[in-house]
Amino acid sequence: QYPFQNFALTYQMCDTLKRNANLRVVIVCPVRTDLPTGLVGELVDWSQDHIIRHLHAIKKAAPDRVEIYGLLRQDDVSPRVRQIYVHSKLSIMDDERMIIGSTNMDNISFFYSSELSVVVSDSRLIKETKMRLVKEHLGKFFKPEMRDDFRLVYDTFKSIATMNYKSLQVGARLVGRPVFLAPADYYEQLLQRVYYPNRVSKVLYTLGINTEDIKYVASETGTMLASYMPAMPTPSHLASKAKNALKRSKL
Repeated sequence: QYPFQNFALTYQMCDTLKRNANLRVVIVCPVRTDLPTGLVGELVDWSQDHIIRHLHAIKKAAPDRVEIYGLLRQDDVSPRVRQIYVHSKLSIMDDERMIIGSTNMDNISFFYSSELSVVVSDSRLIKETKMRLVKEHLGKFFKPEMRDDFRLVYDTFKSIATMNYKSLQVGARLVGRPVFLAPADYYEQLLQRVYYPNRVSKVLYTLGINTEDIKYVASETGTMLASYMPAMPTPSHLASKAKNALKRSKL
């Protein structure tokens, strides 16, 4: 949920990537969290800006061996794309170790919150968990041989995200879930396309009121009504009519 907002973890990841030329890393996290940004985030030392800076630093450490993804879905009733919010806290290392629990990779979890995580060393369970996640996120692009071929998993994630990047640029529909969160220019373009609800919308949604659906229906209804209404006169058109009327009165 809140990945790599801790200097020690980010440093160790970057250092390991530089020392191990065979290491490949896939990070799946929210496109945008509910953490503050800007000055407020800096003051409380718990910021979305921190997360993005740390993630982009990891990407820069090994650009060809690190990919960072968010997950999106195509909205059913509007052209919008919405993020699939990743709330889980799970790390898998070489099918040998898995860490799962409530602990985020941030300073709050490490130094201030009460958290609990466990380390799993059952390789069968680890591989099964990884494959369930891969199958869920890749959808129709999943292949059974991915069970023993992480490079294929890595390349397929990247292929889908590349197609989605191109689709988002031209307003076409997504082909799957994964989208690039790095490098920085990709992320900035992504933020312009992804809808993220404000706090009022979130509260209303918990009450069963989807404000975005209401706004979309209202917008479509307004467009439909406008197509049946006569064109409204423009100021220049009204001025022309007044001028002609004045000429007729003088005659």
